[in-house]
Amino acid sequence: MSYSTTTRRSQPVAVLLDSRTGGSGEAVVTSFLGLPNVKLFGTNSAGYSSANVKVNLDDGASFLPTTSVYADRTGKRYGGVIRPDVATKPEAPDEAATQWLRNRCS
Repeated sequence: MSYSTTTRRSQPVAVLLDSRTGGSGEAVVTSFLGLPNVKLFGTNSAGYSSANVKVNLDDGASFLPTTSVYADRTGKRYGGVIRPDVATKPEAPDEAATQWLRNRCS
């Protein structure tokens, strides 16, 4: 079966996240933000939605300044935790997501 881009974008997508969703995981979550029919379920992400660069100083010390933050397709910037649309108990985001998907697909 082949789906057009329009058909794929109209399908509901539930994204689960929690405090273990950090860095590249937050980049994946951010890639879904701003799309229609997408909803986040769970608890706040780890808060590493930024990029850092190591800067070495002449005295041997170094530091990691933030050089950029993640932004969704609408231009909204994050740079910290990503909050779910539907906050759930840490152990049960799948239950809320499943219910939402059932309601959207029926």
